[in-house]
Amino acid sequence: MLALFRAAVLVISLVLLTPGPLSAQAPIRLVEAGDGHLTVELTCSGRVSGPLSVILDDRPPVPATVLAGAAQALVLVVDVSPAMGAAGTPHSTRLADAALGARMLLERAPAGTPVAVVSFDRVARTVLPPTVDRAAALAAVAALAIPPAEEPAGPYALAEGLRLGAALLAATPTREQALVAFAAGVPGLAIDTAALRAELAPTLSVAIVGLGADATGASADGGSLVAIASNLGAAYIPFHTTDLHDLPALAAELERRVAALLTPEGPLRLRAKIGELTRGPHRLTVSGCGAPATLDFAVPGVALPSAMGAVLAVGFVAALGLAWWRVRRPGAAMVARSETARRKQAVDVTTARRASGQHPGQELRVIVWDGARRGVYPLARRQSLVGRDPACEISIDSEWVSGLHARLTRVGDQLEITDLESTNGTFIGEEARPLRPGVPEPLAPGVPVLLGRTVRLELRSGGE
Repeated sequence: MLALFRAAVLVISLVLLTPGPLSAQAPIRLVEAGDGHLTVELTCSGRVSGPLSVILDDRPPVPATVLAGAAQALVLVVDVSPAMGAAGTPHSTRLADAALGARMLLERAPAGTPVAVVSFDRVARTVLPPTVDRAAALAAVAALAIPPAEEPAGPYALAEGLRLGAALLAATPTREQALVAFAAGVPGLAIDTAALRAELAPTLSVAIVGLGADATGASADGGSLVAIASNLGAAYIPFHTTDLHDLPALAAELERRVAALLTPEGPLRLRAKIGELTRGPHRLTVSGCGAPATLDFAVPGVALPSAMGAVLAVGFVAALGLAWWRVRRPGAAMVARSETARRKQAVDVTTARRASGQHPGQELRVIVWDGARRGVYPLARRQSLVGRDPACEISIDSEWVSGLHARLTRVGDQLEITDLESTNGTFIGEEARPLRPGVPEPLAPGVPVLLGRTVRLELRSGGE
């Protein structure tokens, strides 16, 4: 009953949220507050410089998720030449790395963004014409493959891929447009960058993501991807490492760089996890979108001075009465106890074998690296869920982590990890071996685990 009362008080307080004066740097307004989250709408005062973050009062910054923004257009140009079948980042190919970067862009692009996909080897092809169907775009990226080897029919078609992508963008009515190419490059690559630059719209944002160690190598004829990007006035983003431990930071940097290319023209709608709101005045600051935007608002107490407050109060009292009547019915206590036991049994069920006796005395902690962010989570329970859902014991606010991604289970003196049919997979060990969904795997301290290849997790014991 106390929990029900507290929840009702929070709901009533949030209904009565009163925004204060707006900041002069950028228009911003409070859209919704509740359940540990805030949703705001703002117009950026400058170019998006990377991931957006929200600061509430003096709390540490938290990442903000873009829910919606003004429509723009994006074309992904992906190299499918034989060079893309070579090794890229550890235990991956360059084509798989390109697909990862393309998915990052698609997830970052605001809702309503027209997206097209172009592939090229010796010939440039339209894989997917401009569409706002995000699922179709993700499927087109996932289906990209290196065609069977044939006799060369012409030169490496990077320039033709860029031209085709620019032509698709020119046919869309949006003003904000971005063209991103994922390429490995070939020896002796030569492109008339002056002619190509003249064909590209001056307002078009262009970036080339170089895949593989040799994609950044300078050449005597200036044909490296670095030189081509420089001559085109495009951004060059390298994506290569031989160290598995560097992969999460590298993926975070790629995500930051490609996200900066997407500059919505109209207002953005952002959602951030800010935790519990206390009574009284608060200050909200959004950064990463030009000058910081600030909003002052207040959370009042539970006093209900208006007619709306009276209606809410009556409804609240009625809900309390109904809950009390249900609890006091004959047999209700037995039913409640049965339901509690059923839920506890459901939580305790695991695919791993259950261990008898007490938890091992060894203190275990999980260290999580998400780009530059680091988190420490003590394992105090026999079973801990890992995922993006805030209810998880190890909650990781990353787009590449599923709501329920994995489960950590104590089995005797050991720990086991189980992938819960996650979208982007779970990989274990220095060899980044993928886990089979639903099949528990022993996890020893110090063994690296990757969640979706962008978030690194490691078990530590004792005072390590």
